[in-house]
Amino acid sequence: LGRLLAMGACFSCETDGSERQVILLSLDDGSVVRARKSRLSLFADLANVRPDAIPTFAIDVKEKAGPLCVFGTKASPEGLKPLKPKDASAVDKALCKHDLFHGGEQGLFAAHATLDAKPCLLALTSLGRLFAVAGGAAFRTLHVTQLCEARLDEASPGLLRLGLSSGEPPWQVATSPRAAAELQLQVWVAHSLAAGRIELQTGLPVPPLELLPPVCEVDGNLHAAWTMHANALGQVEVEEVLSPVDEAAGVTTALQCVREWAATGEVDASRLRPSAVRPLARALAHNGAFVAFKVSGNALGAEAAALAPLLGSSRTLVAFKMRRAGAGPAEIGALGDALAGNRFASLSVIDLSDNAVGDAAFRLAAGLRSLRAGLLAELKLVRCGVGPEGMEMVLLAAGTQKNLLELRLGGNTLGGRGSQALGTLLPQAPSLTALDLAGTALEPAAAFGPAAASVDPFSARPEPRALQKLAELDLSGIGWSLPLLDGVEACGPKLAA
Repeated sequence: LGRLLAMGACFSCETDGSERQVILLSLDDGSVVRARKSRLSLFADLANVRPDAIPTFAIDVKEKAGPLCVFGTKASPEGLKPLKPKDASAVDKALCKHDLFHGGEQGLFAAHATLDAKPCLLALTSLGRLFAVAGGAAFRTLHVTQLCEARLDEASPGLLRLGLSSGEPPWQVATSPRAAAELQLQVWVAHSLAAGRIELQTGLPVPPLELLPPVCEVDGNLHAAWTMHANALGQVEVEEVLSPVDEAAGVTTALQCVREWAATGEVDASRLRPSAVRPLARALAHNGAFVAFKVSGNALGAEAAALAPLLGSSRTLVAFKMRRAGAGPAEIGALGDALAGNRFASLSVIDLSDNAVGDAAFRLAAGLRSLRAGLLAELKLVRCGVGPEGMEMVLLAAGTQKNLLELRLGGNTLGGRGSQALGTLLPQAPSLTALDLAGTALEPAAAFGPAAASVDPFSARPEPRALQKLAELDLSGIGWSLPLLDGVEACGPKLAA
């Protein structure tokens, strides 16, 4: 396909029915092609434009970027009347005035129709947004992710009902039977790509799977789904995903981020704008191409809760690491609730260190309890502000994880109840290689008083095999006691630090 991966138009004033494959606006170096609104037409054929004549990505308020979207599509069929050049111009001008038309997406469908009995031109773009144009402006718009169904009326084949998940009144689109059927298919394709699975109700006896874009070997269509969800959330510039600090060093597009992540299989959102994380999590929820998610030092704050769809739906995510993300009990609780509802979760590594877990430890424990026995290998909750009751619940929930390799709880408060729960867990984790209890602030009575023998973390006197593989033990800040010394002595020969 040369330097351009493939650029072409799906809109057409002709109805020859030819199949077209589109990979929109991406150069092979990962940069995203830009086009000025004044010279961009959804109906233009860009296939023969020289690569050096296409402006590459640059932050400029006069320009907008588009996504990498792959669709197998047909030329738009005739609607209530033929689509003429003046109609194409009217659609171009109306969409270019709209903030949620980014100027880079490809047109997938355009036809004359009526929307709730009002004559209009309907246009669907590869970002999954449907525009209704009349009087030189887009008077209504929706995104395919807002839909729960797209059904043709059995009694009137030219009537397409687009039902909204919110419960609001549906869009009633009337056009020619062929155009209604084509719009239904294109909406289904865009919805399936954004959702990462087939779930839109259409009433089709056999879903036309051949129309779905092939799963990319590199990213599983993550970039397309990410940009579509960003558009669905009303984000004006979907390719501008990095924080201002990172942008100062040079612009990196969403597509370039995805390609960097694809090299390791880990999505690193540490440099992203918080607003870019929400659509990314939705795009990742059913994407099996990536097995790890990482955020470190990015102050997501309330946006950390937006990661819930990822934990609540992903069947392939193995590692979830969110350190120093500014998350509080509400956000951590939302993540715990989501994990608790995912009975197919595959998480083996959980790291929530340096977030204010606090009382949300109870909801997090419910999520841990839902994991299959023996699945969890690493649990890190360093400096999370969890008290004795919360630590007790977390440790009891982790008690079935016999393959646990690392347990890092430093900086929380074990107290008597947490210490007893730890003493119960240790004999059940014979593979443990690293244990961090630094600064866990044992209660004075537990560390030094007469009751120490019954509440010290090692008072259960685990069998010799329990700590035989321990190579790292951090007891900084913990008052010494005879039971604690017995525990250290029980450690195997691998203990080096």
